[in-house]
Parts: sequence; structure tokens; C-alpha cells
Amino acid sequence: MACHLNAHSGPTRAIARGETYHLRGTRFFQDPEAGTPKSGEEARVAALSEAERSRMCVTRNEIRTDFSAIHARSTPGIYPGAGPRLLFELEMQALREHPDCSVLWAAASGSNQSIPRRDFEASGGFDESLTINEHRELALRLCRMGRAMIPAEGARSYHLTHRSGWRDPLTDHDWETIFYRSHPIPSVALLSVFWASLSAPKTFPLERRILSLPALEAAANRCRHMVGIENIRSAHFGNHDKPQPGDVMS
Repeated sequence: MACHLNAHSGPTRAIARGETYHLRGTRFFQDPEAGTPKSGEEARVAALSEAERSRMCVTRNEIRTDFSAIHARSTPGIYPGAGPRLLFELEMQALREHPDCSVLWAAASGSNQSIPRRDFEASGGFDESLTINEHRELALRLCRMGRAMIPAEGARSYHLTHRSGWRDPLTDHDWETIFYRSHPIPSVALLSVFWASLSAPKTFPLERRILSLPALEAAANRCRHMVGIENIRSAHFGNHDKPQPGDVMS
């Protein structure tokens, strides 16, 4: 809380984004403190030794007395995997090193972010028709209102992972149609290209990959006169193949 308050103490009307970490070991537990298994994970949890189960649990006492141990076994990124970790690193790097980048709204976090209440209310709040990426859509509207995405240095959130995998925005396309309808700009149409560029396997060449938020900004600028998601992507890829739905982050 103090780190977010500090981020809002300057003259900038800010959207403050903190760092996001996850704890992979909790994903098999219904109760991560007691170590009781989720439905369907009983055999897997029963096979753990007491020492293994203890290392995977997160207890209130540990939070109160030895939080450094929890941080030591956490990993950057909201979900496990190389793709989410790389995305986290690129988002935070852009916030810290490229404060004037026009697509910093894409670095918004759904779990560690703060804005003044008056700004949230003035924006109309979240778009309830979106079930994923609603935090990025809100951040884009706020940036268009003159707010600036900045890092909330020292603010960390820890996700107790509760599932294997996640809703993949590269295969769940409903959000994209809704998002682009509200914001018909190239950076929105190319957002999934950025994410696909960080995933494996890749089906398009290196020169067509978007590997940072400044690179997303540059790609969007090159397509600034194009309208429509497919037209924008076709302009970006030229004669090269576009990423396929199966190119998920791993």
C-alpha cells in the first residue's frame, strides 16, 4: 500500500503498476495452508512427502514471521512458464525505461495496480463485456484521459497459483473483437502478435516478431493508416504467415 501511495505522491496523474510474482507449488491444493488437495489431485498430493508438502504450502504464520522465505520461492510473472515471466520482464522494463511509450497501457496489471478513485469513476470503470484483458482496456481509456502508466516500485503481489495453464488470449478471441470495437487502433490489433512473438512454437520469422512494447509502438505506427484487425495484421506481416491460434505461450 505504501509503495502505491508513494507512486501517486508526485505531480503525475498516474496509473501505478507493481511487480507480480507467483507461487507454483500451490496449484494442487484446495487449501494452500493445510495442503488439502483439489478435487482430482488427491493421488498427486498423497504421493508428496511431508517435507515436500510443507515446502509447497503457504501458511499465515509464515506470512507473518518469514515472508522472505515465501518471496525466495516465488517466480516473476502472474503464471508459471517462460512466456509469462518474459512478458512481466518486458512490461516492467518498458515502464521503467520508456516512460513516453504510447502503448504502456498494455503493461497494465489485473492484480497489482492502483489509480485514484476519482479517475476510476470518471472513466466509467471496467468494461463488463470483457472477461479477460479488461484491465488493459481500462488503462488505455485512462491513458487517453491524460493519465500515465508508471511503476510502483517495491509493490509486489503474490499469486497462489490455483490451476495448470490459464485462459489464453491467443485462442480466446472474443476479447479482441470487443476491445478493438471500442479502440480501433493498430496497437490493439497487434497486441496478440506481441504475445505470440514471446511464445513457442513460432510460425513467423524474426523480422515480423514484436519483442517489446516500444517495438509494438513502432509496428502500430507503421500501420497507422490501416483499419480492421485483419487488414492491420496483413500490413504488418506482408507476405509472411500470420501466427496461428495454436501458438500459445509456454
